[in-house]
Amino acid sequence: MQYQTCTLCHIILMLSSLIPKGTYGITIYQTPSVASNEGGSVIMNCTLSEESLGPVQWYKGIKQETLFYSQMQNETSGARVKLAGEERKRNIDLSITITTVTLEDADIYYCIKFKSDKQSRAAVGSGTQLYVNRKPSSPSVSGPAEKVILNSRVTVKCTSRGFSPPEINITWFQKETMLTKSSPNVTSNDGNRTYNAESNITLLAHINSPVTCRISHAALEQPLNAVFNFNDILKAIPSTPVISYTKKENAVMLNCTSLRFYPKNIRIQWAKDGKQIKELPENNISETTGGTFKITSIIKFAVTKANISSSITCQIVHLTGNSTSEQLHLKDVISVSPSLPVITGPSTRMTYMKIINLTCSSSGFYPQNITLKWFINDLQKNEKVFHVIKEHEDGTYNVTSTIEIQSDKQYINSVLTCQIIHLSQTLTSSTYNLSDVITVSPTMISEPCNMTLNATVSLACKATQFYPPFIRIIWLENETELFNGSSQGLFLSKDGTYTTVRYLSIKYTEEKVYSVFRCQAEHESILFNSTTCDLLKFKDKKDPVKRLSRIDLPKMAKHITMVSSDFFLKEHYAFFCHKNVFWEYNPGHFL
Repeated sequence: MQYQTCTLCHIILMLSSLIPKGTYGITIYQTPSVASNEGGSVIMNCTLSEESLGPVQWYKGIKQETLFYSQMQNETSGARVKLAGEERKRNIDLSITITTVTLEDADIYYCIKFKSDKQSRAAVGSGTQLYVNRKPSSPSVSGPAEKVILNSRVTVKCTSRGFSPPEINITWFQKETMLTKSSPNVTSNDGNRTYNAESNITLLAHINSPVTCRISHAALEQPLNAVFNFNDILKAIPSTPVISYTKKENAVMLNCTSLRFYPKNIRIQWAKDGKQIKELPENNISETTGGTFKITSIIKFAVTKANISSSITCQIVHLTGNSTSEQLHLKDVISVSPSLPVITGPSTRMTYMKIINLTCSSSGFYPQNITLKWFINDLQKNEKVFHVIKEHEDGTYNVTSTIEIQSDKQYINSVLTCQIIHLSQTLTSSTYNLSDVITVSPTMISEPCNMTLNATVSLACKATQFYPPFIRIIWLENETELFNGSSQGLFLSKDGTYTTVRYLSIKYTEEKVYSVFRCQAEHESILFNSTTCDLLKFKDKKDPVKRLSRIDLPKMAKHITMVSSDFFLKEHYAFFCHKNVFWEYNPGHFL
């Protein structure tokens, strides 16, 4: 590849005629210029006219001050530079090879032959100019920042950066047809090491008519292309929409059409009496001749008596503006079917034996003649059912029905159904799983055992008839939780409730005589997460049986009977708590 201008050619011819010769008649021949791509390798030629003793050195720069390569001993060159000539011709061919060429290598290089004393120069070459080519960046094309009207004149800019040498060609094409081969504006921001180029073109912007910027440069094996798509910046105003309609038995079909718009991201909004209709219409967008678009929107309305004077509006929403059509009035009142009923209940499970309120609602029906029924497992429920029907402002009606159910085990695995029958011959229903909100509190049962000193005793605590199955049972000794218990697992009963047993093995020693062991259940059916009881003190050692009654639960008052024994040797404690919360066992009672 040739990169020299005419001026450079004249300089080379002049330098060739002034090739220097050494004092011993030695002539050094250097190639005037060579070129290499950045990262490549290049050979710098240096040939002597005859053999001569003494080393050769290469210097970089017009002033020959920077040593680049040396044959002298104790002087090393970079790893990128080595002799290129054949070994048998090494006395006359002192060319060098530079690898991994960088932009910083671009300069003039001189081959200098020294005499045998290694101090005096025998001959100096005319110099070789190294040109380093850097590839230009991929071209970038840009146009107006805002949307422009279809078929208007638009200026497009193409830029490329970071290339060398500065000679570059930029050509514009449209649909494979060359528009112009411009002389780009070339500038440099780093002292003429690399260059930037920019080219502009102005032309009419059409749909589907992209313009291509093509860059050619000495460092490129193939040209680089960038495409600017006018479709990204064009806009065309849609025509005023037109509404047509078709009447059917129970509804009216409305058709809204608009033409000649671009791009196709358009939206049609339907409104009734000035209020936007949320129902999604059936929209169809198609391309027309010239690349613009057409939209057709169809929406179906069920006409009600309350809406006989209502007006329907079709509105176009586009990047370029909007317009509305004439208004149509809905006629021919027909009945309107109710919406699918929705059953709502509590967000969490209800406490055992509490009342659960469930609501079934349906809306948008006309006229108000409607029947709502509740079923539990296909059996109709009529007690504790309340209906409310209200008229909506649009003339349709809403119904809300509430049923009260007690949180009890009889409703485990039961399905609640809300059924609606309307004058429009519509029958619809929804279901609700009562197991999602039902809870049944556990019943705590203890198994008595005989106490023998210095024997291992197993205490059993059984929780029965609870739902759902998630439960935690722990043993406590003197209010300290014990972690050496074991559980038997969960057992499902026929009624849908669960049973589990928690065992505790203890070594019954004299130190344990006055210990109080308590079995406690934690279950979501229990009203309070934590429950406390007052210890009942028994100080009368003579009365064989004393019945005391006192217990304190948070926000509750429960009375149970506590039994003591006359075998107590000293003051200690024994008590049972509410069966649905926990049970306490004192081995000292059985001494």
